[in-house]
This record gives sequence, C-alpha cells and structure tokens, in this order.
Amino acid sequence: MCIALRDHLGVQNITTIDLEFGVIRRRGQRQNLDNAKRKLQQIKCRIEQNCGSGSIQYLHVLLNVAAIFSIHAEYGEAEMTAREMLKILEDKSTCSVYDESFYRCEALQILSHCLYDRSDLILAEETLREGIKVALSVRGLGGEALFLYETLETWLREWGRLQEADEVRALQSKLADELCPEDDILIT
Repeated sequence: MCIALRDHLGVQNITTIDLEFGVIRRRGQRQNLDNAKRKLQQIKCRIEQNCGSGSIQYLHVLLNVAAIFSIHAEYGEAEMTAREMLKILEDKSTCSVYDESFYRCEALQILSHCLYDRSDLILAEETLREGIKVALSVRGLGGEALFLYETLETWLREWGRLQEADEVRALQSKLADELCPEDDILIT
C-alpha cells in the first residue's frame, strides 16, 4: 500500500513498509536493539507470507533489515541478511535486470562493509570490486558505482596503497564525467 506524505516541499509517495522501517530506525536510536530486531523479524515474516521469499518486496525488506543492522553495528546480522539476499538473487530471477543488479549491488556493499569491520580486508575489497562491476554493468546504476569507487579509494588510502587509490580515483572521475558531461552544464 502506498500513502502520500505532505510537507513544505510537496508530496512524497511512500509505501507503508518504508514508513515502518523509518519508524524502526528512529526508535532504534532510542530503544534497545532487541525490540527493533523483533519488529524487523515480524515485518520480514509478514512480507514472506504475503509475497513469498523470492519476490521483489521481500528483497526490499531484506535490504532495509540489513541496512538497519549495519547502522546499529550488528554486522553479523547484517552479513547474514546480505548473504540471504545474494542467495535469493542466485536461485531465482523473479525481477528485472535492473532490480536484480540494484539489489545485488546493495547486498555486496553491505557485505563488504561487514567483512571490513571484521578485518577480512582482502575479501572486503574483492566484494566491493564485484559490487562496482555489477553497478557498471547496468545503465542507471552509475551513481551507485561512484559511491562504491569512493569507498574503495578511501580503503586503499587507509591501507597505504596510494597508487591503486589514485587509479580508482581516475576511474571514478572518468565515470563522473560520463554521467555528467561538462557540455551539459550551462553557466549564465
């Protein structure tokens, strides 16, 4: 179900599930995490029962659950949820190429941050690079690729691999130029 929220900037359509996730995020900052986990599990079960575990709605729920766990530094839970997303995406092709690539890219991003947090740096880098490949393979995910490039560059600089970081920066700049060519900018 979709509802319309009004504010001084206009109307924003939002699904009731997204609204629930927003409330859980805000409450999670004030309440204990166990209560938030229970509510997330309830939403996940409800969507799984209503839409099935291979549906786009279920992937959307898993993405939100993984993001919330990641925000609250529950990296083990976030990693399990991201891996569940990847398994669903490998087992079934119930969504469009764009949606499949978007959710795969998001899952890889969350997974890479979880791996980074537990100091599995090589695997974190490989996972992030795989996410970049996925983002670059589909038109419309260029912004996501830019963000992943930025994360990779930051990690490489932290690890003292400056030459590789400079190469990633060059790739990021090239992609940014392709996405927003200077010819399209009109200065008056």
